Amino acid sequence: MPILASYFFLAVAVTLLLMDATGQMRFSAGAARRLRAVGVVAAGGPGLAPVAALLTGRLEMGWPFPLIALAYLGLFLAWTAAVAGWLGGPRGGGGLRRTIYAALIFLAALPSAALLVLTPFVAIAGLGLARPHVEQDGRVGRSG
Repeated sequence: MPILASYFFLAVAVTLLLMDATGQMRFSAGAARRLRAVGVVAAGGPGLAPVAALLTGRLEMGWPFPLIALAYLGLFLAWTAAVAGWLGGPRGGGGLRRTIYAALIFLAALPSAALLVLTPFVAIAGLGLARPHVEQDGRVGRSG
């Protein structure tokens, strides 16, 4: 993948992060649930591929690749737990999800030709930041 394409996907990821921070990642309850599921599945690419490549010996990478692979795996697990509401709760977990996603963006921005293919997955994982609209009385709304 050309390096310009990876920068484009990193820009998309940062845009999604900023949209969430400003409250623009609000959708109907059903759409938010589907987008979060897509975000978790997309995060599985960077979360599992480097560890799988390391364990199968498909990539002959030196230090610090094993550390980066483990960091991706840990962030994928944390991302999955945060998006599912197991970390930080469904209401108070927005900041935690943003922090974990920012860490994923940071890892994707590390200069590594072998890991450039992960940037589209990190960008799509940002859909996991989607939250449902909240009505004035605090209930989650069904329409959007």
